[in-house]
Amino acid sequence: MLDLLTDLLWWCTDRTWRGLRMLSGDDAYDRYLANLERRDDGTTPISRGAFHAQQLDRKWERIFGCGRG
Repeated sequence: MLDLLTDLLWWCTDRTWRGLRMLSGDDAYDRYLANLERRDDGTTPISRGAFHAQQLDRKWERIFGCGRG
């Protein structure tokens, strides 16, 4: 019974942690790698730093491009 409760606690903790990472965007690079692996087209992944720089560029393009039309 104690093992079952321990497993349930770990499962809930893991799901909560994954959910928080997803909501905050912290898991974006991990999702990028998973999608790249799933596509399996031979594309080499970019580094974590380059990925985050690219994400910041996209974010600022949306902010500065908001008034243009």
